[in-house]
Amino acid sequence: MILDFHIHVGDFRRAGDTERIPVTWDNLMERLDDEGIDKAVLLPVYPSPENYIGPAFLTSGGLDVRTQVLEAARYQDRIIPFGNLDPRWLGNSPEADFGPLLDWFQEQGCRGIGEITANVPIDDPRTVNMFRQAGARGLPVLIHNVGYLPGTYGLQDHPGAPGLAKLLEAAPQTNVVGHGQGFWAEIGAGLTMQEKMGYPKGAIEEEGALPRLLRQYPNLYGDISAGSGHNAITRDPEYGVRFINEFQDRLAFGTDVCFGGPQDRMPHLTRPQCCQPRSHSSPALRDRPGSVPGADWNTRCDAAGDGPGGRRGRATFGGAVPASDFCGAAHHHGGAGPECGAAGRGQRQGGPVASDHRESG
Repeated sequence: MILDFHIHVGDFRRAGDTERIPVTWDNLMERLDDEGIDKAVLLPVYPSPENYIGPAFLTSGGLDVRTQVLEAARYQDRIIPFGNLDPRWLGNSPEADFGPLLDWFQEQGCRGIGEITANVPIDDPRTVNMFRQAGARGLPVLIHNVGYLPGTYGLQDHPGAPGLAKLLEAAPQTNVVGHGQGFWAEIGAGLTMQEKMGYPKGAIEEEGALPRLLRQYPNLYGDISAGSGHNAITRDPEYGVRFINEFQDRLAFGTDVCFGGPQDRMPHLTRPQCCQPRSHSSPALRDRPGSVPGADWNTRCDAAGDGPGGRRGRATFGGAVPASDFCGAAHHHGGAGPECGAAGRGQRQGGPVASDHRESG
């Protein structure tokens, strides 16, 4: 089974953008079919005001968490819905009781929470409170992570990820799935705040906080979607292969496509085979609290490419990847730029993944 851990539905165009096509349920299903993706995790929008990068949140319908969760029920055979929250909801208090909201999400079949995009510190007491309550119910939480500079959205942290470490320590029952520039930049050491907000280039001279935290905290996972995941894995291909091999059971494939036009789809992978699975079925998230039953978290780079009957773009991780067969860790998914919304927004990137949704997304 090929599972896309990061999809959105909606109109994410900025004011005046008439060229791109919003993601609708119809063109989403068409893309999943064409790219050989069996199931996908819906991350509903918009939970936080920092996400409002265009007028559609007000001028168009369907861009709210409740509506998207309910609409996802029409596609139960393909869509795994997550709920979404903002730690400032329910009184902006570290004592807020998210129980009634979590009850409703679970009644609707939601299997996790995210993507969390509130621009608050990642280790803020309000954040920790919300994550603990989700984890107590076995719900994983997917985050968008950035630094402390203005003009974006996502949970904030300093270089070296001290706040993420505190969150993981404070909420050990909660599986945290990291995503975004601030998360993936930490694959290498010595970041400035500006670099944490973007896409550092060049060889990994010294491992950063991310591999260290993955080794230390079993409740941390990575979502490789968008420009941030792609850049982290491909900036140093030799290290990227080692990283994938070591953490193959902790990485989730995702696309984070945020526009519906054909130019925004993933290109084909070029190698027919690029990895040898460690096993046909991996525990990873699946056998931990907060798992999504039925998902093959140790999916393999099988059927990548265009062979007869091959399924376009069908690749994730979960197998040893020899350096000679490095196939680009993730896909280019078009979208609206590096993370579909912050720096580089509106610029299609080349290479195998790209875009962090409105990174966004």
